[in-house]
Amino acid sequence: MDKYIEELKHADCFNYLDNLYIVTADFKKSGEKNCINLKNGCASWFKPNTIVQESSLYSLDKDNNFYPIKNQTNVDTLIKNNNLS
Repeated sequence: MDKYIEELKHADCFNYLDNLYIVTADFKKSGEKNCINLKNGCASWFKPNTIVQESSLYSLDKDNNFYPIKNQTNVDTLIKNNNLS
């Protein structure tokens, strides 16, 4: 799903120009966010209006089962479950 970088939270993962990044807690007054490139380990600053593709990271457990490192919350599902009228 495409999002503006300003919509992502700390530790969210995203794809930008065929590179995976993780959003850090560092930010500037201008709204820029510091992100770590998972391929080369370098930090980059992204302007708040940068459009990125949100992504997920997975790991393997001892039985070689995939599990998400960070669970993503589906906003549409939350809205449906909270709308009890």
